[in-house]
Order: sequence, then C-alpha cells, then structure tokens
Amino acid sequence: MKLTKTVTLAAALAAAVAMTPAIASAASPAIDWKSCGTDSVQCGQIAVPVDWAHPDKVTTIEVARLPAAKPSERIGTLFFNPGGPGEGEVGYLTSAQAREYYFPRTLRDRFDIVAVEPRGTGQNPALNCPMPVDHTVSKFSQQPG
Repeated sequence: MKLTKTVTLAAALAAAVAMTPAIASAASPAIDWKSCGTDSVQCGQIAVPVDWAHPDKVTTIEVARLPAAKPSERIGTLFFNPGGPGEGEVGYLTSAQAREYYFPRTLRDRFDIVAVEPRGTGQNPALNCPMPVDHTVSKFSQQPG
C-alpha cells in the first residue's frame, strides 16, 4: 500500500512538472548544499523574487536534498511536495522516520529526493499578501432605517 501511494505520488509529480511551462527569463539558481546535521541530508537556500513582476526584491526559500543511496544506479531527481496547506517539506527529509515512511528504499536508492519549502512555511519568511479593500462594498444593507 505504501509503495503504491508513493509511486502514485511520483507519477502525479512528474505529470505536474511536465505540464508546468518553463519561465524563459528565470536563471537556474546555484545551491550551496551543506549538511542539515542529520544523516546524509543536505540543506540549502534559493533566492527567488518576492513578485515575478518585480524581480528586484528577493527572498529565500529552504530546500533539502537526500542524495541517492546508490549513486551508480541513480535515475534522476524526485521533487517532493505533500500538498499542505501550511506544512514544510524539509522535515520530511530530515526526519528518518518520515523519510522511511514516505520514500521506500527503492526510491531512496535510485533518486536524489529534493524538497522545496513553500513560501511562508518552515524556516521561510512569512508571507505578506495584502488584499485590496473595496470600500464601496459593504456586507450591511444601506437601506434607510
């Protein structure tokens, strides 16, 4: 059951990545991978624009990578996001118990597994997304009393 769930998740992630259009102007950021302090998991940060329409203001997001246990049999990289809301992904890799539950040995042997922490979760800065207020709209009736 666990393997079926994981394989289904991997297939869904691959389909989502394939359907996502590439952003032509976005350069691939370099990640300075360092030990997370647990096993062989590595952590890093990526600088990204706060708003792609105004790329001069940037923030960082946390990432973690579990390198394939058998590098000579490595197939590729599996990006992981459990869906949320509000959960951080890095903990799924830094926790040995979570790692073993969500990623069977066959995946851990053959794939680098990468978790990208969504904005506003985990160690990432909080989001500030103010919504415009339309003062002409009221939830109360404007009828004379």
